[in-house]
Amino acid sequence: MRTRVAVLERLNQDLSIMELEIPLPRFGEVLVKIEYSGICGSQLMEISGSRGEDEYLPHLLGHEASGIVEVVGDGVTKVSPGDHVVVSWIRGNGIASKPAPISHNEFLIGRGAIATFGEHAVISENCVFPIGREIPLKHAALFGCAIPTGAGMVLNELPDDLSASTVGLFGLGGIGMSALHVLIEKKPKKIIVVDVSQEKLEIAKSLGLVCTINATDSGYATALQRESGTEGFDFTLDASGTVRGISQAFDSVKKFGGKCVFASHPELGQKIALDPFDLLTGKEIKGSWGGGVNLDKDLPALFRIFDEEKLIMALLSSKVYPFIFINQALKDFKEGLVLRPMLRMDFNDTH
Repeated sequence: MRTRVAVLERLNQDLSIMELEIPLPRFGEVLVKIEYSGICGSQLMEISGSRGEDEYLPHLLGHEASGIVEVVGDGVTKVSPGDHVVVSWIRGNGIASKPAPISHNEFLIGRGAIATFGEHAVISENCVFPIGREIPLKHAALFGCAIPTGAGMVLNELPDDLSASTVGLFGLGGIGMSALHVLIEKKPKKIIVVDVSQEKLEIAKSLGLVCTINATDSGYATALQRESGTEGFDFTLDASGTVRGISQAFDSVKKFGGKCVFASHPELGQKIALDPFDLLTGKEIKGSWGGGVNLDKDLPALFRIFDEEKLIMALLSSKVYPFIFINQALKDFKEGLVLRPMLRMDFNDTH
């Protein structure tokens, strides 16, 4: 079938919208009509080459979406045609397939197990997760990456009881905002949020009893030291995706029991410098792969936690763009004009 997709042809250039002939699903694959797709910082890194040399150019992009199953390949038992689904890079149950490249004008366009920037996508069975029809697809797309990663950092990497704990959160993108919402629900003794955007910090304040620090202020270091106390935070979460953020989050936890968790990764080649003595004195640092969630099992609970349209949109998506304006959405995201842009995959919708 023919469908329109966004293709990364060259690094540091706009994506090209192409109409391609995509094959029907093979063994272990699912054809999904994409309704909404989120844009993650990972795509900005791919486009800019920040993940290193890209040997797969040209190729498709996108790793969180919602949609409707149209066709299933042989061996697929997890979903059926007509099912509403979340599409995620976080692997779950089902067959692990790697869809073959698409032939177009005598060259090949690469695609992985998941690629959501298009009207239709052939997805590996282990990357699709059936959901109820009562869940708005506009909201469901955000459960493919941002929400499970951020919420999972709190639910799976921190203790259940935080009532006597102080927590520092660094970075308020989609992952950080998701983590903040769950943190507020768990009612720690103190939550300190750090970001470079005053607008995001104001959103954080509006969600609950949160102390905010702007990392661009001249008195940032003093304010952070004051709020973390003489000993440091009990726990810190980094969702900034920067070496600076991860390092400051680790430096801010207390000795003998303090724990730093991070889920976003910096550009290829950047390194975190740690003082070995900090590890000897009981500080802990841990990476979190997708928040440690099992979407096959955890999606219903996440839907219950993030069950209000106003909350989801305030936390995560300040703007929804028609697919045809994907390059504008990427530009606005890179410049910090939107929190986490979403694409509405109706090619005929230009408003």
